[in-house]
Amino acid sequence: MLEKILHIQNLNKAFERIESKKGLAGVVKMQTDELRKFVYDRWKDFKRSIMTGSYRASPVRKVEIPKPGGEKGCWEYPR
Repeated sequence: MLEKILHIQNLNKAFERIESKKGLAGVVKMQTDELRKFVYDRWKDFKRSIMTGSYRASPVRKVEIPKPGGEKGCWEYPR
């Protein structure tokens, strides 16, 4: 199942969706084109670490941001 989830086509679809929504630099302060290169350059190692169970995500802090209409958005950043 992880193999299907981590297929490069899913990564491509994710980047296409971010770019279609005019995604902005996030908590890592990278524009989407910079992030795409960063991820692709490290994809094999990243995928291998997930598949072997050795990947450990960095902890994040979450801040809720009020939006029009009473909704709340989230902003997460590494600790």
